[in-house]
Amino acid sequence: MTTYKQLNRDENGLELKPFRSASDSLWKYINLAGLSTADNQADAYGKKLDTLANELDEYQKQPSAALAASIGRRLQVFETLGNRQNSSPRSSRSTRSQTPLSTPRPAS
Repeated sequence: MTTYKQLNRDENGLELKPFRSASDSLWKYINLAGLSTADNQADAYGKKLDTLANELDEYQKQPSAALAASIGRRLQVFETLGNRQNSSPRSSRSTRSQTPLSTPRPAS
């Protein structure tokens, strides 16, 4: 997290593309690593959704650039998680059925 925080300080030059790309990639890695090491991945994913929902509610009440940036980063994490699951050879019907956003399957 130290490197991520350093890349996101209010200093001239850190807005340049190489630093923004490094920051975005590091943010995705931090979140993927955290989720992959969680004992209960569904619970961790749900907490990430709750945090996003809270930020969206807060943004609706009082928009700010900092909050918009945070929401954007959180959405990137969900996009990364979705892309990773869809491209993973280990993704299966049973794995997808355990994700919090899956549609319930009708009883047979």
